[in-house]
Amino acid sequence: MDQFQVFNLINNYIYLGIPLAIIVASIMGSTHCMLMCSPIALIIKKNNYSFSLYNFGRLLSYMTLGILGGFLGNKIIDPSNTKLNYIFIITISLIYIFIGIRLILNKSIHFTLPQIFNDNLFKPVKFFSNKRIKSVFIGIANGFIPCGWLYIFVLGSITTQNPI
Repeated sequence: MDQFQVFNLINNYIYLGIPLAIIVASIMGSTHCMLMCSPIALIIKKNNYSFSLYNFGRLLSYMTLGILGGFLGNKIIDPSNTKLNYIFIITISLIYIFIGIRLILNKSIHFTLPQIFNDNLFKPVKFFSNKRIKSVFIGIANGFIPCGWLYIFVLGSITTQNPI
């Protein structure tokens, strides 16, 4: 098998790369996610209804971030502008390398948001605190809490150039 055939074979199955990467990263990050998000989930778990609403809210925020990342990638990554593409690819690669080094050194990959974001993140939750749908808004807010693992996936959605 020559080099052209190998590249052709890889190109035929490249679409499997993103789901496989998501599965591997999810398994690798599951302990992290369990330790970070379980306290929130335990607070919510009054009954299956509220827990389902919480997870629905998380799903909404994660999907929103992924869709926004795909749209952003579609606008930023322009095949006709190779210089911009190289800059973008190098930037994302450096971010991934930085995250990898921090993981190897057992350091946090989280970052903190400016206080104005922290103050406003849970305002909708407080507004709906007496309502039955509070769990949905806690789930949505949970998706926007700074999380290194989540934003690795958002960066990945940017590279797909596709909101789907």
